[in-house]
Amino acid sequence: MRKEYGLSIKNANEEVFKTGLFSCVEYCRADFRIPNSFELTQEDVPKLIEYSKKYNVAIRSYHIPFNDEPPVPFIPASLDEAERNKTLENTKKLITMLSECGIEIVVIHGSLRVLPEERQQRLDNFVDYVQKLCDFCKPLGISVAVETLKPRCIGNGLSEHLYIMKNVNRDNVGICFDSNHLLEEDNIDFIEGAGEYIITTHLSDFDGIDEKHWYPGRGINDWKKIVSALDSKGYKGPYVFEVSFPDKVPTQKECEKLINEWEKMFF
Repeated sequence: MRKEYGLSIKNANEEVFKTGLFSCVEYCRADFRIPNSFELTQEDVPKLIEYSKKYNVAIRSYHIPFNDEPPVPFIPASLDEAERNKTLENTKKLITMLSECGIEIVVIHGSLRVLPEERQQRLDNFVDYVQKLCDFCKPLGISVAVETLKPRCIGNGLSEHLYIMKNVNRDNVGICFDSNHLLEEDNIDFIEGAGEYIITTHLSDFDGIDEKHWYPGRGINDWKKIVSALDSKGYKGPYVFEVSFPDKVPTQKECEKLINEWEKMFF
């Protein structure tokens, strides 16, 4: 089994870069309800570039914000065209910023909770949005990864992801497999059905009832089967973890604990 790991981080935290445990990070300043979020992101960019070069850790992916509240909502599956266009405009602005870091992938949420009667229209709106986002990202050498989300969100389950992949129909679209979110389906079944599209991961554990983002090995996921399924489908990327740390900040000690607990399951 490969020992190439990544970690989702919320800001430019040098502590993570200098642990020596990760080959890459995913930058994820997800909540843009804070008025100066664009400025905070811009301030992080030179730090990310500096730490990446200093510690030889790639800024592999960028998680696009996913709040649906002011002052800067991100609603790619909105029923309102103007709202979708504004979301795309803001997303392009952020990707342009982060492209300086050498990102290869942007991860996108389809939506927060949607009403059942609106689902198909929102799904089709999302497909159209992802096509436009892929077309913007293509010249930058960036792929778009649609994250697996919980049942009431756009982007849940095998059939919906296959629908998105087929109808987006771009060579730079794929899936971000999140092991916490398929509450009504089995992770192994999902990988076996759509694993060829998986280009990045959010690995963490849960209780099978709701997302927890525990360290892998502390919940119900069968990690040997998950890794075997990913390998059998040709996944070549790093194992990127998206976990909740006890003190919210990923320290050297907690990062070591995360990797030690992971490797105890395999080695």
